[in-house]
Amino acid sequence: MKTFDAKTSIKYAVMITLLLSTLLSFRWLWSEVFSTPAHPQPVQGVLDLRGWDFANNHAVSLNGEWEFYPSAFVSHEDTEKHSAGPPRHVQVPGDWRSAFPEGTNSYGYGTYRLRILIDRPLDQPYTFWFRSIEASSSVEINGQRQKGLSQPAEHPEDYTPLNVSYTVSYIAKDAKEIELLVHVANYENPFQGE
Repeated sequence: MKTFDAKTSIKYAVMITLLLSTLLSFRWLWSEVFSTPAHPQPVQGVLDLRGWDFANNHAVSLNGEWEFYPSAFVSHEDTEKHSAGPPRHVQVPGDWRSAFPEGTNSYGYGTYRLRILIDRPLDQPYTFWFRSIEASSSVEINGQRQKGLSQPAEHPEDYTPLNVSYTVSYIAKDAKEIELLVHVANYENPFQGE
């Protein structure tokens, strides 16, 4: 049986402390270099990025207050014709429970909508990253349906759940507004928050 003396124990403690300090320093440096700058947040379903410097600030979080249409798959045509009905406002990310009339569970389907106002289109595509939407989703941008990985549906037996992160890209051309519609359905994973 091998025993450690006090000098060896102190030596190991110092080495572990130096290693942890180095790792934490790299993490801090990474977060400072690649941090998302302060930017506007969505309010009542509108994110105003007019005047935003996309050349120097690439990433913008879409977290904030989105419009939500419970128990409806709303399309771009519906919003243009104002036939979608009045939306509710929900915090994204967050639980959509309060948007449903019964407000008791997180099962169901609906459409999240965000209008993004821009000065002029970029020379490159806008790319949207969706991180782990529970449990099924598809995306429509300015009337263009994007390839989906799962199939949201009105009934549990018709939908295909898939909880993965994915990206979609959109070339704005002459658009001064980007309408982002996210159709979602969840019949398996109730939100467990408060």
